[in-house]
Amino acid sequence: MREILEAAGYRVDEASTGREGLAHYRRAPADLILMDIFMPDGDGLESLVTLRQEFPACRVVAITGSKGMLGPVDFLHVAKILGAKNVLGKPFAVSDLLGIIADELER
Repeated sequence: MREILEAAGYRVDEASTGREGLAHYRRAPADLILMDIFMPDGDGLESLVTLRQEFPACRVVAITGSKGMLGPVDFLHVAKILGAKNVLGKPFAVSDLLGIIADELER
């Protein structure tokens, strides 16, 4: 995704885990956050809740390919309820990714 976004003219900062992403955002808030719901250090939904509590105006696009590990949970729907401004299911087309980013940044 980084290569695609940079080729489209966006500046990209990356974090490998939710904790790393939260720490980075606290130091240098971004215009938009693309966040996978499942990360190595835990639940992206937790990170989303923390971000929205600390930074109510932050814009988050939640991403996942999972249909649910404990049954038919729609994690993208849950992410929207918890404050994601938009969601994207994997696999996705590059045009869908770029369209969502452009829409979010225009708001």
